[in-house]
Amino acid sequence: MSSNVSRRHLLSTGLAALGGTLATAALAAEKGDAEKAPAKRKGQLSLEALGNLLEAMGLKATKYESSFNFTFPFKAESEWNMTMTATMSTDEMGIWITAYLSELPQTSADVPRTALLRLLAQNDELGDGIFFAYIPKVRKIVLERMIANEGLTSASFKELIRELATRVTETQPLWTVSEWKAAPASGSAGKESAADDKSSDEKPGVLNDNKGAKPIKSATKDGAGASSKKSK
Repeated sequence: MSSNVSRRHLLSTGLAALGGTLATAALAAEKGDAEKAPAKRKGQLSLEALGNLLEAMGLKATKYESSFNFTFPFKAESEWNMTMTATMSTDEMGIWITAYLSELPQTSADVPRTALLRLLAQNDELGDGIFFAYIPKVRKIVLERMIANEGLTSASFKELIRELATRVTETQPLWTVSEWKAAPASGSAGKESAADDKSSDEKPGVLNDNKGAKPIKSATKDGAGASSKKSK
């Protein structure tokens, strides 16, 4: 009788200890997950709130996955309609604003290396987290920036977009394919120059001013394979 009681006591004690261990492990794992999750910032926008913010700015935004596509009207020396996207980062701690620029020529022979080097050099001059990039899936040069998802209002967000739009207009000679001309050269470099002169003379594909270029409104950041940063 006493041996049966002892066995039952040991069994119940063991089960209780096991249950306590499992509960402790579960609590520790839950605490660890909570510590890993980024804390919400004050005024941090959700994806839905980002769309509402763009609409409050008077922009017609079309949602695609974690992005909103929109056309941004901008007046510099002439009127522009810029195709842009606002993309929420995976952790929702940042927002990418992207302006789509020229489409590259079909062949690499029509892309002068000097033009690409000028774009890279300009990245060092732009500042404010603004830089040129290339999206292979749509073969377009873009100008973009990452901003912190914190304390944004329709007024402050519009100003951030305007800053990007200003850089677009200021750097137009660098990203407009029709203006890519290689410097005079001789020998083997001369052959490259001849190839460079064949660069496409088409106007920018996704921006238009009063000269008649037409915007492309279907380009999307995720569709362009750019949210990899980009998490963008």
